Amino acid sequence: MPKLNPDDLMELIKGRRSIRQWLDRPVEEEKIKAIITAGIYAPIACNFQATRFYIIRDRTMIAAIARNVSSWFEEIYPPVILVKGDSK
Repeated sequence: MPKLNPDDLMELIKGRRSIRQWLDRPVEEEKIKAIITAGIYAPIACNFQATRFYIIRDRTMIAAIARNVSSWFEEIYPPVILVKGDSK
């Protein structure tokens, strides 16, 4: 694996933005697996080792979650939600 220059990492962090508009199409399985892999290796506070990931694709459930999380969704919901959960 190539090493990441600290300056390049800082540029990546500074350039990161939240996306609040989604395309109405499914997310490719490879992308979901890559995101979950990144989540497995991400640093975790207090060494909390979550081992379960929930992939939510059901549109009704996504809408319910979105409505309860924030008012800015305004009837525009993501096509998939990934949740990192406790293994207990």
